[in-house]
Amino acid sequence: MKKFYWFLVVMAFVFMFDLWVENSDLASSFFHTYIEPYTDKAEFPIIWTILILAGVASYVLDILARKNEEKKELEATLHSEMQMLVMANQQLGAYRMRDILLLLFRSFVQNNPYVLAVQLYEFTLQHQKGDSVIKLNLMDGAIMENVDLNAVHQSYYRFSIQLYRDFVTARSAAERGDFMPFVDFVTTHNRSLSLKREQDLNEKDAIIYAFLLISFDLLEKLFEASFTLFLDPDKVKKLESMKRTGLLRAILLENYSYSFTHTGRNEKSNRQYIAARLRIQDKPYLYVIALDAEILHDANRNRLLDQITEDFENKLQKCLDSVYNGN
Repeated sequence: MKKFYWFLVVMAFVFMFDLWVENSDLASSFFHTYIEPYTDKAEFPIIWTILILAGVASYVLDILARKNEEKKELEATLHSEMQMLVMANQQLGAYRMRDILLLLFRSFVQNNPYVLAVQLYEFTLQHQKGDSVIKLNLMDGAIMENVDLNAVHQSYYRFSIQLYRDFVTARSAAERGDFMPFVDFVTTHNRSLSLKREQDLNEKDAIIYAFLLISFDLLEKLFEASFTLFLDPDKVKKLESMKRTGLLRAILLENYSYSFTHTGRNEKSNRQYIAARLRIQDKPYLYVIALDAEILHDANRNRLLDQITEDFENKLQKCLDSVYNGN
């Protein structure tokens, strides 16, 4: 279409020029004065000269246009291939990271007598229509042989977004030294559970109970003192049996490692867990270390729990630094 447009322009110019030359004394004078001396009175019409030059120019422009199109296509192809290479490299990096972490987990399980397993969870937090939803997915892990560990492969925790906002506000204030929002938060929700009949308790109440537990744990860390949750023991048993919330509590604590005990009557009863949040390649994760219940009978159990946590986090940090530095 563009070629046809230029052809019409050239033809119109030639037609107008020919009319001008044939019918204008000025054109005749211009020709004899400025053109005829240089063409040595050649018998070749100037119109054909213009047409030939226009054709040559059109041919050259066409070649340049094709070259430009080929260049654009090549650039688009290279860009596409570059994107594919970047994606492939990211996927390869993710697989490499998981392989290295799995080696770390296996080594840690083998070299620590109380450690039964190490697991890595990916989690997301979404706010949906008045609720907050935390979704947990098991990514990988290492387990000691002959150990029964029914890992939570996927779990959801749904709770009121207002509950979450009040907790985050109270937690932030407490970390700044203002504990009154936390006192109000604990008092309000402890009272609501106390007033509710045992038979009316549901899974949402179990989540509220988890928020209360982690609130008391956080206050104990900040105050370095012990606090007691005033709730009927039968209600506590029912709330703890309705939903396992140890992983949720570890996520809510955010800036600290969290130790909790499995409650139940099977062989996993009193099994101890250590969990904490971390970020890998700008994604939120949760690591979980499962410990044999015998650690609770050790006279130095608190020091052992701290040592295991510190040792694992140091090894994990060195591992991540090594990967990020390309070693």
